Amino acid sequence: MGVPFWLVLPVAAVACFVIGLALGFPALRVQHHYLAFATLGFNVLVFLVMRNEEQLTGGTFGISNIPRPSLFGYSLDGALPFFYFAFVSVMLLAAVLWWLLRSPGAGRSLRCATTRSGPRAPGSTSRRTTLLAFAIGAACAGIGGVYLRRSSISSSRVSSISRSR
Repeated sequence: MGVPFWLVLPVAAVACFVIGLALGFPALRVQHHYLAFATLGFNVLVFLVMRNEEQLTGGTFGISNIPRPSLFGYSLDGALPFFYFAFVSVMLLAAVLWWLLRSPGAGRSLRCATTRSGPRAPGSTSRRTTLLAFAIGAACAGIGGVYLRRSSISSSRVSSISRSR
């Protein structure tokens, strides 16, 4: 499609953050095994849309010849340079998330949102922080999806529910 990697990365993170917010509202209302059913149902819905929208995704053939990124003019076409690039990028993302969880304000709220006793913690706004934690996780998944897709091919066969085990 000709879209540069450095443009796709923040767009994917922001788009997945917004989608995470939109999906987080109904997900906060269901609990236990109903949440698992809703998650699997959404997974099947996305899989079918991606497989059947041939103009957008290429259908069952997928999008091929996706160019790998270049960093300061250095091409990351080989498997090993791309691995090191992805590894360093994931470590940087992990450091940012670690900093976010350890920061005084946001970290306390996000830690409370991810525990069972957190919503009852004094001063926490449980729905908002739980939704924020859900959206941050979705943004990280979007970044991971960009790295997966830039590995060389995008296809419905590459990422299906059977691959998520």
